[in-house]
Amino acid sequence: HGPFQLQELPDEAVLTRRFGIQQSATLGDGSRVYKTRPIDDFSESLVNSTNSCSEAIQPMSIDMILAALAMRARKCGAEKLFGKAIDLRKAYKHLPLSESALGDAYICVFSPEADQPVAFQSQVLPFGARAAVMGFCRVSYALWLIGVALFNLHWTVFFDDF
Repeated sequence: HGPFQLQELPDEAVLTRRFGIQQSATLGDGSRVYKTRPIDDFSESLVNSTNSCSEAIQPMSIDMILAALAMRARKCGAEKLFGKAIDLRKAYKHLPLSESALGDAYICVFSPEADQPVAFQSQVLPFGARAAVMGFCRVSYALWLIGVALFNLHWTVFFDDF
């Protein structure tokens, strides 16, 4: 939601600076593509210092994928399997914030039109917040477990930005 003038924000609002980092990638033909990726600095606003987690994220590596395939082959015998990779574009934007977290989700950017900083309130998990990473990983693993346990799917979770 927004834009908001900074003086319009509630007293308890936590404001986090957004800035851009230019990234590049090399394509198959050798050419380079450049894009600016927005970064929300939740460390600077101290939001990342307000939470912690005792568990660690364990990415599913190629070793786990192959071990699961070997286990499936022992259990089910020879099968013809088909593989597919699904990329959930802007995955964080699919998970809404709780109402109690909205006050911590104001993003500050410079508006060239207004020639001053303005704020926007994120309604979804903000990229750059430690709690958002853990929340997203928990949801991902929960969906993975539901697929494996209830639907007998052979699938894994892969985080390309891990």
